[in-house]
Amino acid sequence: MKIKAVVHYTVYTLIMAATMKSSLVWAEDGANAPKLQAITVTGTGQTPLVLPSLGAGTGATIPNSSFDLFQSPGGTNVYSIVSGLPSVMVQTTDPYGLSSGGPVGISIRGETSIKGAIGTVDGIPISAIDPGAGQQFLFDSENLRSVTLLTPPFAPEHISVFTQEGYLNRNIRWAADHFGGEVSQSAGSFGFHKTFMRLDSGLLPTGTKFFISSSYAHADAWRGNGAAPDYRYNGTLGVTQQITRRLTAKLFAVYDDMKGASYLPLTYAQASNLGANYNLGYDSNPQSLNYSGYNQQKFQDYALMGEIRWRTSSHGTLLIKPFYNQENGYTMGTGLPGVKPNQIGYWSELTARLQFLNLFNRHYIGLISQNYVQTGASAATFYPGAPLTVVGSLALRF
Repeated sequence: MKIKAVVHYTVYTLIMAATMKSSLVWAEDGANAPKLQAITVTGTGQTPLVLPSLGAGTGATIPNSSFDLFQSPGGTNVYSIVSGLPSVMVQTTDPYGLSSGGPVGISIRGETSIKGAIGTVDGIPISAIDPGAGQQFLFDSENLRSVTLLTPPFAPEHISVFTQEGYLNRNIRWAADHFGGEVSQSAGSFGFHKTFMRLDSGLLPTGTKFFISSSYAHADAWRGNGAAPDYRYNGTLGVTQQITRRLTAKLFAVYDDMKGASYLPLTYAQASNLGANYNLGYDSNPQSLNYSGYNQQKFQDYALMGEIRWRTSSHGTLLIKPFYNQENGYTMGTGLPGVKPNQIGYWSELTARLQFLNLFNRHYIGLISQNYVQTGASAATFYPGAPLTVVGSLALRF
C-alpha cells in the first residue's frame, strides 16, 4: 500500500509540474494562449431574501417570486412562507397547510404565537387580539407582493397587537399598471386540487386600476375520515384610484369560506408507538366519539381595508387606513381524556412545477397542540408529520 501511495503522489506531482510549465509558456508568449469566446447569460434575476436596512430590527422580506422556496402548496398559510428563515419553526398537520386543526402557530426564537396573532396586512393589524383560525387562510399568496418578518427590537412604526414573537406583515400585490392576468391549476396526492384566477385591468383613462381574483381548493384528509378542507372558496377585489396628483385612494375587499375535518391528536402513548398509530384518525361511525362529523371546523371571513394617501407637501404625507374584519364560524371537537379545550410591459409566461414533499420527516412528531392546555405529560397531544406528497402545478400569466 505504501508503494501505491508513492506512485500516486509522483504522478500527481508530474501533472502539476506540467500544468505550471504550460501556464508559464502561455504567459510569456500570448500568441499561444487559448482564445475563449465571450459568454453571455440572459434571464430574469430573483432575490430570494431582502434584508432590512441597518438599524433597529433584524429579519427579511421574501418577494412573491420566492414564495415557493418554503410555502405549503395550498398557497394560503403565511407562516409556511417564512418557515425557512433562521430561528423560525412552523409545523402543519397536513402537507398543504390548509388544515386549521392542530398546531397552527409559529415559533420565533422560542416564542410561540398562534392563529396569526402577530400578523398584519399592509401594516394593518386586522387579526386583532384573538383571531379565529380562519384568519390564517384569508389571503391567497398569489395576491401578495411580499412577506416581511422582523424579530425584536424593531422600529415603532411597525404596529401590531403582539410583538414579543416578532412582526409578520403581508404586503398586498395591488393592481398592475398594465392589463394582464393569471390562471393556475395545482393537483397532488390525497385528492388535492386548487384553482386560482386573477385579472388586472391595467391603468384606465379615469386614473383607476383594479384586480379581481377567485380560488377554490380541496384536499382529502391524509389520515382518518373526511376532507381537510372539504372546500375553500375565496374572492378578492382591489381598487386603486388616483384622484389628484397628490391624493390617492385604495380599497381592498376579501371573502373566504372554508370547511374541513380536524386531525386526531395522538396521546403520548400513541405517539410513542408511531409505527402502529401513524395513520390513526377520526372515523366514519356516527356512534363513535371519534366520528369525523363531530370533529370539524367551518369559518366565513370578511375583510375590508382602505387607504387614503394625501401628500400635503413635498415633506409631508397624511395616511389614513380604515379597516373592518369579521369572522363567523365554529370549531367542533369531542376532545380527549385529560385534555381541556382552550378557548408588468406586456408579457406571458407558462410555468409547470412538480414537487415532492416530506421525503425525510415521515415519522416526525409534531408540536404539542397549541389549541389545548397541557394538564400532564400523559395528556399532551401530538401530531405526526405529514407523509410523502406529490404536487403538480401549471400556471399561465399574461
